[in-house]
Amino acid sequence: MLVIDPFRRSRQHNQAMQKKVESVGGADVVTSMSVLNVLPTDSDCLDHIRVCWKAAKPNGLVFFKVWAGSWPMRGTGQGQIHKSKNIWQNNRWASEFKWMITKVFGKNALIFIENNLNLIVVKKAL
Repeated sequence: MLVIDPFRRSRQHNQAMQKKVESVGGADVVTSMSVLNVLPTDSDCLDHIRVCWKAAKPNGLVFFKVWAGSWPMRGTGQGQIHKSKNIWQNNRWASEFKWMITKVFGKNALIFIENNLNLIVVKKAL
């Protein structure tokens, strides 16, 4: 398993991991854990989804795990900054990201979305 994380790994580590993934034509599985829900703009989310799409091999699976926020804002789609942690939270269910996933992966992509699990699974087309 290769990990790329701009917050917990050095730039050199991330670049080395990216080169490894690219050298074999992509990864069979790409996982994004609690990233989409903390990006403040749709443009940022689309950029992240594109990175995941690029990292996956054709027919590869991409998993997006999101957090819909805490009550009473959970699932409202009303973004806010967590006051004590100073972190943005979108408060969106997984299904709210479908249009972005479709825009990047294409209309014919196989997409599974489960709001109870806050999980999106996408199969990258050939």
